[in-house]
Amino acid sequence: MRVCLKTSKLLVQLVSTLLVFTVMILPTITFAVHPTKSHEKTTINKTSKKLFPDDIYQVLLKKITVLNNLLASPVIQNQIKRSNQQSLQLSLPEIHKIDKKFIKMKANNPFVTSLMKNPCGIELRRFQKYHPGYIEIFVTNKKGMNVCQTNKTSDYYQADEKWWIDSYNKGVGKILFDRIEHDKSSASISIPIYLPVKDPKTNKVIGICKALIPIRAISDEL
Repeated sequence: MRVCLKTSKLLVQLVSTLLVFTVMILPTITFAVHPTKSHEKTTINKTSKKLFPDDIYQVLLKKITVLNNLLASPVIQNQIKRSNQQSLQLSLPEIHKIDKKFIKMKANNPFVTSLMKNPCGIELRRFQKYHPGYIEIFVTNKKGMNVCQTNKTSDYYQADEKWWIDSYNKGVGKILFDRIEHDKSSASISIPIYLPVKDPKTNKVIGICKALIPIRAISDEL
């Protein structure tokens, strides 16, 4: 009963926040991007701090720190770099053609499962096993093509999505929260987090990660 009351209270807070957020026409919550070392903190700007209660912010910041550490993994970094190299010769029309085919594919299609079973996908799913608060994670290369994923995404090409464009931020990178959304595959209400994946040696953006954090996972840590 106590957990249910806490979850209900959290939902009220988040829905109220979302209404304010919509009225103010602020599509995303913007964060300053910092290196992925665990001892360094992610800071938020003053405007963003007003959009969520502080206790929820603190939980989300912890989630970001954990994700940043995951994305610094050599396995994930190397997979993204290989994908960037392999996609150099692909034109946008060719990428769109792949995307259209991907959208029609079922979850058990070999191409789809290859994105879950490659080293990067295995790393994501292993992480998810020990961190169940992340119900979906996927990573793209710097062209917006999926590199690896925990489950099938609705499409393959993400660089035409506003969240991807904003997080890529013309190659500079920006960490964002987005609107609360209902995730169909997990049947849960979640907060999406978008993070640029940076090469630790050059600090250049090599890809973008999207993760979904369910409300219950946030409630459990309050």
